[in-house]
Amino acid sequence: MEETVAKLHAGGKPFYLQFYTYAVHGPVRARADLKAAAAKRAGDAKKMTEYAGFIASVDANMGRLLTALDDPNGDGDTADSIAANTLVLFTSDNGGTHTHNEPLRGVKGMLTEGGIRVPLIARWPGVIPANTVTDRKTHVVDYYPTCLELAGRKWSPPEKDHPLDGESFAATLRKPDAAAERGPVFYLFPGYMDKRAQPSLVAIDDVQGQRYKLHYYYEADAWELYHLNDDQGEAKNLIKTRPEIAATLSRKLHAWLGQSHPTWK
Repeated sequence: MEETVAKLHAGGKPFYLQFYTYAVHGPVRARADLKAAAAKRAGDAKKMTEYAGFIASVDANMGRLLTALDDPNGDGDTADSIAANTLVLFTSDNGGTHTHNEPLRGVKGMLTEGGIRVPLIARWPGVIPANTVTDRKTHVVDYYPTCLELAGRKWSPPEKDHPLDGESFAATLRKPDAAAERGPVFYLFPGYMDKRAQPSLVAIDDVQGQRYKLHYYYEADAWELYHLNDDQGEAKNLIKTRPEIAATLSRKLHAWLGQSHPTWK
């Protein structure tokens, strides 16, 4: 990785690097030294040492990446640092499976919060204020328009010919405390996944200043509604007590499913 960053930097042009670690994915296998270090920290939780060591490998690789940005040629002198000109986004592709996701409900492969809510950490020294948090809704499809905007590029092909599902969060990166709304986030799962998932729909949106999540299950023809601000575990179904909220979100789901896009040639 260090060599890759050095070569990209030496090229003298803006670059985009997408870096995947194997962890955390099954099967869980930790590097021997990282597992041993985790065992020393574990105390009575030794059964989790393999997993803890696996997680530590992600930390180690992130450290290598950030060090390479601070000192691209690796000579110990940070005069050539490109950290201040580089946005780093750290995220995951889906919810966890190897341990509990409490207080979230469910695991990877489900549309409950434990299956879809993931970390998103952004680092850009001098641009993103340190230690700030935003509650703006964000989806992985937002990365593309965000990167395009930050690079000063327009959509290609033009958005009128090929509309994007994502919405840029570049403004939120620069001012995390500023009010920044995003449209509804939708999920459609039209198939089956062992015991975890069946055909279903989900809409997440802010209504009257509060964040709600609506589920629809095709086979059962059943609806569930949750208030995520104070019920991230999706324990209290409000479908009977807040029908007006459910109706608002269901209309948005219907409009999303019925949308049409121009054919891109």
